[in-house]
Amino acid sequence: MRDYMRKYRETDGGGCQRREMEYAKTWRDKNGHWRQLYPAAAAAIDARRRGRLDAATVEGFPPREVHERDRWVCQLCRLPIDPGVAWPDPMSPSVDHVVPLAKGGEHSMANAQSAHLGCNSRKRDRLAS
Repeated sequence: MRDYMRKYRETDGGGCQRREMEYAKTWRDKNGHWRQLYPAAAAAIDARRRGRLDAATVEGFPPREVHERDRWVCQLCRLPIDPGVAWPDPMSPSVDHVVPLAKGGEHSMANAQSAHLGCNSRKRDRLAS
């Protein structure tokens, strides 16, 4: 599937993504940002996030240390990570939280692991199985 999507993007020239971004901008301009449409929901989300951040342990660490510790291998799919691939490519390196911050995990080296951006995005705020 990855190869198929990669070939499609090459032949499409980024048109699909560009059309999606144009649609989202047009919709936002016409209807307003969701935070403006639902201020109570936005305030509740912000309050929950602030509560998690206040209770969370936050340890500063460079992402490169996590990748070197994990030997540049994605801990979700077990494929190698190419340090030369740049964001926002799905195969670019990212740091994943083993226990997601949304589930009460801490931002520390002990709770961090290497992952491809695409793998990390698919995992979202779930615990790895």
